[in-house]
Amino acid sequence: MLKRILQNITNPVQLFKKIIKLRRISLRFRSSDKAYWDSLKDIHKGQRGFIIGNGPSLQMSDLDLLVGDVSIASNKI
Repeated sequence: MLKRILQNITNPVQLFKKIIKLRRISLRFRSSDKAYWDSLKDIHKGQRGFIIGNGPSLQMSDLDLLVGDVSIASNKI
C-alpha cells in the first residue's frame, strides 16, 4: 500500500489520471442508485450463496443442485 502511494507521488500525471477516472465512475451513480444498493445490503445474511460463471463444462443439471440457495450468475448463464 505504501509503495503504491509513493508511486503516485513520484508520478503526479498518473495520479491525476486515476483521480479523473474515479470521478467519472462516481458520477455514473445517482443517489437513487445508492439507495437501491444500500437496500440490498445484508438481505441474504446468514444464507448460503454461490457465484456462478459459465464455461464449457457447466451443465444445466448442475444448477439444479442450487435450487433454494442464493446465487449470482455472470456471462451468458
